[in-house]
Amino acid sequence: MKNRNVIIGVLVGMSGGILIGLGFTSQKGKTFRKQIIDKGDEYLSQILDKLTLISNGTSESLKELDKEVKAVK
Repeated sequence: MKNRNVIIGVLVGMSGGILIGLGFTSQKGKTFRKQIIDKGDEYLSQILDKLTLISNGTSESLKELDKEVKAVK
């Protein structure tokens, strides 16, 4: 549940930042939209990398637990 709240908080924060940026930009719309897309791709990549690390860590922990359970039997 805590991870879910963090993810929701990050998404809300990113959305708010984008809206504020749109309101105060002095760049052309096309240039600014490209920057937003590039930054969004960067954030998405970082999030996916972290989720992969969490998934791999969980997978390794489950494998170790499985070995320990089999050793006890």
